[in-house]
Amino acid sequence: MRSFIMLRRAALLSILILPVHQAVALDCRLDHATYRESVSGAVLAFQPKDSARDAGMSVGPFQMRLPNISETFEGDIAWNAGSHARPAGEMGHACLRDESADASACRLWAGSAYGLGDAGAGLLDDADMSAPKAILLVDFGRSLATTRVLASANPGTAAFDVFTLSECRQ
Repeated sequence: MRSFIMLRRAALLSILILPVHQAVALDCRLDHATYRESVSGAVLAFQPKDSARDAGMSVGPFQMRLPNISETFEGDIAWNAGSHARPAGEMGHACLRDESADASACRLWAGSAYGLGDAGAGLLDDADMSAPKAILLVDFGRSLATTRVLASANPGTAAFDVFTLSECRQ
């Protein structure tokens, strides 16, 4: 119950601080944006696309740092195919990009990804779009809880699904 109350407070705090980052969001491209999750302290930093590595449907590759964990996790948000296409993401250990590796053993999170702003939730179009005020990685917190990656290095810490824009790298 205590964790639930902490998550609710963190969600409220994330929503309340969104207007502070409005000026940054207007001038920052997604591929230069860094976001922070307020409960766990996880940091998500989008990277410019590598044309040789990233598929044409990629919105943006990113790296993620989790507190007290030396490994940098890799991820990508890309449009899925089909008549109801949406941006979907995945994040995990470096082996996630190795086609010969077992993807389920390498993956820490997979789910839908949305940009959050004044108008509500929206689709992430491309790496050169303006960075939204926040990013919603659906089920991110629960996925980390089930893999125990965050908890093993940070006992009693949970993660939430909303990352707030914290920096624009030039």
